[in-house]
Order: sequence, then structure tokens, then C-alpha cells
Amino acid sequence: MSKKIKKQIISEYVDQFGEVHQKEVFQSYSLAAEDDYIKIYIKHINYLSNLPSGMEGLIYELIKSMNYGIKIVINSHIKRDISNKLCKTFNTVNQYITKLVDYKVLIREGRGVYYLNPLFYGKGKWKDIVDLRERLEVRIQYEDGSYTISHK
Repeated sequence: MSKKIKKQIISEYVDQFGEVHQKEVFQSYSLAAEDDYIKIYIKHINYLSNLPSGMEGLIYELIKSMNYGIKIVINSHIKRDISNKLCKTFNTVNQYITKLVDYKVLIREGRGVYYLNPLFYGKGKWKDIVDLRERLEVRIQYEDGSYTISHK
């Protein structure tokens, strides 16, 4: 079920005779309802994405540092911090990040800037998550008992 949003816009303008007038416009639009959801644990994301075990620690650390646009900045300093917290080498953390990108759990925006896949994770307002899904063109296609995740 979609949610109907109504917005009232009042603007003032001065006509050619110097008189001030108000213009009132009403806009209405529908916002898609939130998808049905089930609470899912990070280890289940690993299973669903066929990720190697042991990556849930990295995902957990990434979730802690994401902002409300589910954007994450991962520079070498942050990688060192994560490797220390997880008792993994710096290279292992790099390899894990690469695998998360390969498996579409992380979506690379630019050098050191990523999004968590908004099909798996969300933080903030539902409208913002829907907008991010559309902007990144993230899709899941189901066919013959299997699925494919793709993005722009």
C-alpha cells in the first residue's frame, strides 16, 4: 500500500502594478510503501551472498561507520583500525573489502567511498533508502530458483 503525500506551496509575487499577491499550489504524490521485511543477522547476509565465513566482523565494523545515506568512507587509516579490531592483517581486510564488492554487498562509488547495498541494509528514512536504490539502480532478479544482484 502506498502512502499519499500532500504538499502545500504558498508563494508571494508582485504584479506589474506593485500589488503583492499570494499563490497557493497543492501537490500530491504517492510514496511506495516499505517492503515487507524480516530481521536478518549479518551471518545470514554472508550465507545469502555465498561469502566466505569470517566476513561478518568486517560488515559489522562497516555498519558502525556508515552514515544515514549508507555511505562509508574506507581509507587506509580506517582499514588499519578495522584490521586491529578484527585481529586480521591489513591485506586480509583489503581482500575482504574486494570480495564484498564482488558479491555486491558493497557498491563502490569512488576511490575509498562505498555504499552498503540498500537491498540488504538501510539506515534513516525509508524514502531516502528508496531514492538510493533507484539512484544506484540496484536490482535483484529471481529466475529458476537462483538470483542475480546487479547495479549501475
